[in-house]
Amino acid sequence: MQGIPTSKATQTAQIIRESIQRGEWVEFLPGERTLAKELMISRACLRQALAILTQEKVLAPVEKSKRRSIRQQSDVPKQSDKVVFFTPEPAHRAAPIVLEQVAQLRHYLSKENKTVEWLSSPVFRNPQTTDLTIQQITSSHPHAHWILHQSPQHIQQWFAQSDIRCSVFGSLFPAVSLPCIDIDFYSASRHATGHLLAKGHQRIGLIRFRSQLAGDNLAMQGMLDAIHAHGGDAIPPPVELSHNFHTERLTSALDQLYASSRRPSALIIVNHHHFITSFTHLISRGLQVPKDVSLISLSHDSILDCFSPLPTCYSVGNRLIRNLAQMIINPASQTKPALLIPELRSGKTVSLIEV
Repeated sequence: MQGIPTSKATQTAQIIRESIQRGEWVEFLPGERTLAKELMISRACLRQALAILTQEKVLAPVEKSKRRSIRQQSDVPKQSDKVVFFTPEPAHRAAPIVLEQVAQLRHYLSKENKTVEWLSSPVFRNPQTTDLTIQQITSSHPHAHWILHQSPQHIQQWFAQSDIRCSVFGSLFPAVSLPCIDIDFYSASRHATGHLLAKGHQRIGLIRFRSQLAGDNLAMQGMLDAIHAHGGDAIPPPVELSHNFHTERLTSALDQLYASSRRPSALIIVNHHHFITSFTHLISRGLQVPKDVSLISLSHDSILDCFSPLPTCYSVGNRLIRNLAQMIINPASQTKPALLIPELRSGKTVSLIEV
């Protein structure tokens, strides 16, 4: 039978050969250390595979202290079947919902013979990151489709000015023009705030990331606009509780807030995992939900369906990942930002304030 490799080195050579043909690497292969780690093989095995490809004239002969150059550039297509999920956190530290979303994305894209690689980097946390640093990161997959997840403004701006295919899995910052898809956090937050105001809540808080994420900024703006439309100066300014998610820091901030005279009667929480921490911690302090504090999550996860009382939250179902996959498969279908308006799932974590 043809096409069945006879050794691990031959298998590796075949994988590299096919990756070159798909356009994942054009002029040079990544360094040996990087390539061996990516393929999960030893460097000795990798060198055997590179020797096979050199003999086949796929690669140029090795030069001391230089990356291996690719000879068959004329056969390389302009686009690749690889998708890079570019995100701040490595997979082992990511939130379960993100792992689930990437698994769903892989499922949809596998039907189009596309693969998804998880790539994390500290450049997300450093607004002083140079263009050269980002360019070096992207050079390993110049023809891949990059998905920017939880991307700060400086990352979005760099990709907007480059020729790299990418989509933002999140909301855009002002003046950034890229294809994107996200929950419409502005509309959800404005609706949630109006819902609470209609129930008699006057002092409302928002829990969000401290890092500047466009979706969180829009949620805050939606809350402010709802308050202005409802009563303006007659309603106290909202409490903004921002943090870079860490359980002890969030719970400590909640302790300080609910020990003060500024304690809100209701909290709108952008991310469901922050909702879980806030819900359980406030109960551990002796507060009753929703009697003492009402809670609304602007995002949904199936774990919330196991809570009692059932959380009031907003959900887009599986539309988010399905539409993201379609955006990658057919880029011409979505050139403008796509914001999905979530539906309110009425739970039992919002109370009516007696006047």
